[in-house]
Amino acid sequence: MNELHKVDDDGHISYLQPSVQEHISPVDPSCLLKDQRRAYDIIDWHLSETLAGRKPLQLLMQIPGEGGVGKSKTIQIITENFRSRGVESTLVKAAYTGIAASIINGKTLHVIALIPLNGRQQG
Repeated sequence: MNELHKVDDDGHISYLQPSVQEHISPVDPSCLLKDQRRAYDIIDWHLSETLAGRKPLQLLMQIPGEGGVGKSKTIQIITENFRSRGVESTLVKAAYTGIAASIINGKTLHVIALIPLNGRQQG
């Protein structure tokens, strides 16, 4: 048994949420790299406009990159911005894999887009 799944006496596998959130420490937005900061600033501007009642068009943002380039840190800082303004529930976060989704406390793209996986609807 590893930390991501457990097997019961009948052989059924249950997948667990890894507790990785605590391993990502808060970071000040000023510590972000140029492209990361650009993404943060765009989202921050959009959030400010929305909260001011100016109704900007919906923002869809993708933060691509290889493993270890800081995507999770960037998303954590964005999440903290939403949380500090009391609107974290309006932020939708998705990732390609279940492990990546759990790291950012999000959902997989299959769940967000309502795409069936192995013939079953995800949820």
